[in-house]
Amino acid sequence: MAKKSVRPAKRIPPAAHQFKPGQVANPSGVNGYTNGANAIRTLARKYTEEAIETLADVMRRGKPKDRAYAASALLDRGWGKPAQSVEHSGSGGGPISAALSLTANLSDDEVFRLAERAIERRKQRGDIPR
Repeated sequence: MAKKSVRPAKRIPPAAHQFKPGQVANPSGVNGYTNGANAIRTLARKYTEEAIETLADVMRRGKPKDRAYAASALLDRGWGKPAQSVEHSGSGGGPISAALSLTANLSDDEVFRLAERAIERRKQRGDIPR
């Protein structure tokens, strides 16, 4: 015979501790840590000055490879990373062209009828004066 799982009974708080209709637990929606990333970011920012000092110390006294990394990290944080330029071009180095054809497989008469129907619908809605 299979065991039945026993769930504890839900406990309902006393009326004085229950939310009133329309009441929310945190009306401002701000608690300092809206998610884990914010908590980590807030904690890490407390060490900003010490981290910069450590990077500066490594830049001055570390091994050459470590010095270069520390100098780069300091510059990136102080001045931002250099912008990367990206060049886009179409075939043969020409301009990019894009075309979307919803009517490629329709005859001219079918396209004309579709356009007439679309105009008529817009007139019925009042988008286009009659």
